[in-house]
Amino acid sequence: MKSLSGLLLAAFVAVPVLADTITYDNGGPNLSTTPEYSISGSFAGKTNWVSDTFTVATSGTPLNLVQLAIWTPTGATMTQLTYCISGVTDCSSSLDESIVGDHLTQLSTLGTSGAYTLNEYSFNLQRITYQAGTYWLMLENANVSTGTAYWDTNNGTGCQGDGKTPSGCPSGAVWSMQENPLAVQGQTANNNSESFVIFGAPEPGSLALLGSGLFLVAGMAFRRRRR
Repeated sequence: MKSLSGLLLAAFVAVPVLADTITYDNGGPNLSTTPEYSISGSFAGKTNWVSDTFTVATSGTPLNLVQLAIWTPTGATMTQLTYCISGVTDCSSSLDESIVGDHLTQLSTLGTSGAYTLNEYSFNLQRITYQAGTYWLMLENANVSTGTAYWDTNNGTGCQGDGKTPSGCPSGAVWSMQENPLAVQGQTANNNSESFVIFGAPEPGSLALLGSGLFLVAGMAFRRRRR
């Protein structure tokens, strides 16, 4: 029993370091706002999209995951969206990565406002290594079962950057206009921000600790088996 307790303790030490670290935190969802900027469908032949800045503080950071809040009509389901990361607002150049129809994982339901429900989702990135700097995360073509999907706007409230060097706060959002007259279609930019968090890979020190923990578990298991 003592050996089993030791194995469980070693496993407990090893598991927590698997968690990704926060690369950029733009603040949490804002239930007081109404859905406004669409990431699904199109208007006047132009795909609706929203793009927002984020900052990578440390060069050599691989990006793994995005966690964000999205409004959809109450009762609707959403399974996919298209994203890209670039040095420009609409990913027309300086493209770093993109996936069409990336799978969404619903994490929780945050609340409702009128006929819409705000849910928290996550989707995977490609673990590409980024240099320090500012980038644009663009979302479009959200696959919603009915109605329209909107990226939650929080105006940068609670923005913390990476929690150590809170640069890039608040972010700046750009979106395709879907409700103005055709004559003024185009892009509008201001200091509004969307709610999202980007996670990077565990730091090298954490990976080393994980390896040490797993090695300890294996060694204890071997000794227990020999007895």
